[in-house]
Amino acid sequence: MLWVVIGHAGPANTLEEYPTWTTILWNFAYSFHMQLFIMISGFLFYLTRINNEKWSYLPMLKEKMVRFGIPFVVFTLFAMIIKSVFSSQVERATTISFTEFFHAILYPYDGPMREFWFLGVIMWLFALYPVWKIALKNTITIVLASVIVLAMFFVSPETNFLALHHTFIHISFFWWGILCAKLYLRRKEVGGGKFLNTRYLLAMLGLSAILYGVVVKFSIVYLPAVFGILLSFSLCMLLYKIVPRLFSTFRNYTYQIYLMGLFVQELVKMIRYKMGLPFEPVYILSIIAGLYVPVMVAHAVKKINFKPLKLCIGLK
Repeated sequence: MLWVVIGHAGPANTLEEYPTWTTILWNFAYSFHMQLFIMISGFLFYLTRINNEKWSYLPMLKEKMVRFGIPFVVFTLFAMIIKSVFSSQVERATTISFTEFFHAILYPYDGPMREFWFLGVIMWLFALYPVWKIALKNTITIVLASVIVLAMFFVSPETNFLALHHTFIHISFFWWGILCAKLYLRRKEVGGGKFLNTRYLLAMLGLSAILYGVVVKFSIVYLPAVFGILLSFSLCMLLYKIVPRLFSTFRNYTYQIYLMGLFVQELVKMIRYKMGLPFEPVYILSIIAGLYVPVMVAHAVKKINFKPLKLCIGLK
């Protein structure tokens, strides 16, 4: 989620001059951050749903549709209002109409909040719950499923209808997350849960950084996301050994940050651009605000404890 926020902390518009290092950071984040996000979703989906016998298919699907569907509708409408009022100052200006709204539902990537394609993708991946259960039956089905989901990346349809293009592009990473969770639990069962020692992490960090540079230089598809994920993961685990609670202030509110953070960051960038403030300090402020304003809103809504309001921002 931190990489997502960093990716959204760029310039106010494409005409603005800004430091080269922000472009490098933006390109790095966008090469893997959503794939990592979806991989983590697959990991957690295995731990909390696939490996949990109390969940049957329809109750699980209903719970996910409520959790993701209500915020999708609420924040799509909110974005439509914002982008119609400030149409001259935003990208992809829109109008408030049923046509625009239903188009955003059917084509999330073309909606007022393009970033909501993730919600369409993740619902497809959750809806495939029975398929994942079958795919995990034995070694043959695991290998077959791995080949199929990887092939889907290379034959993805061009249509944005119901986020199908992005689903094909990202489905393999959800599956890798499921497999990592299965391996993680198995290693814990046989007493091998503490295999991530510092030397191993440093070696993985260095190797993944080298390989990432190579695949980017030669424009090799798919692999930048793989090595970017390994690089980010090894760096995160090293930081965890030094500062275990580094991400604890926002890690339980990643969904709320995803829903609200971009609105906050766009406001910060707009104020900076209008007031002519220096780029670097406001860039940092945009990241901090994108992370912690949604956390504060979530805490306030929890205190109010009004269920419809909690559902609107994705709180249980």
